[in-house]
Amino acid sequence: MNPFEVEIPMIDRPLVITVKHRAEANASVYDLYYADGLCGYMYCNEHNVWIYKPHLHAALLLDESHIQHLGKAIGEHSK
Repeated sequence: MNPFEVEIPMIDRPLVITVKHRAEANASVYDLYYADGLCGYMYCNEHNVWIYKPHLHAALLLDESHIQHLGKAIGEHSK
């Protein structure tokens, strides 16, 4: 799967995240990049809930609605 961008609506302007599928992972794991830096990853658990795991050094502060928006966009793009 080719990398793709997701825009997260914010107050002043959208936050553009580049999403790349992690090919070596057994499950559907997606690395998240902001400004060309790895900022975390997301995966969908067995209950169909998207989980965001921030990177230790350069993490994004995402609230529940941002994570849901990203998960929905990834789910739609991966079909």
